[in-house]
Amino acid sequence: MVLLVEDEDLVRALVRGFLERAGYRVVDADDGEAAIQAAEAHADTIQLVISDVRLPGMSGLRLADELRARIPDVKLLYMSGHPGESGDELDRLQAPGTAFLNKPFSRQVFLDTVSELLGARPA
Repeated sequence: MVLLVEDEDLVRALVRGFLERAGYRVVDADDGEAAIQAAEAHADTIQLVISDVRLPGMSGLRLADELRARIPDVKLLYMSGHPGESGDELDRLQAPGTAFLNKPFSRQVFLDTVSELLGARPA
């Protein structure tokens, strides 16, 4: 299962559509607090968290820390429409088990990145 965290409704719907049409099961949230609640409800099945880097109230990086404390092996895919993330942020965005995509991205690049993180496409 994929946990998608994006505060922009249109982007969240678009990305969720990409994932579902490719066969992934998705639960989504529009902010960090809702994502933590979703993670607690689905901790046994979440394999990948896809999150915007900048979220209201809690950054995607802080959210990742919270979620990795609950689901240590979860993979992370960060998205951002803001060029020039800080040096510390870039280091974290390139850690093992993580990937980063600049918005906008194509459906194919997005799905290839998801597949690479998870090791395969859904059955």
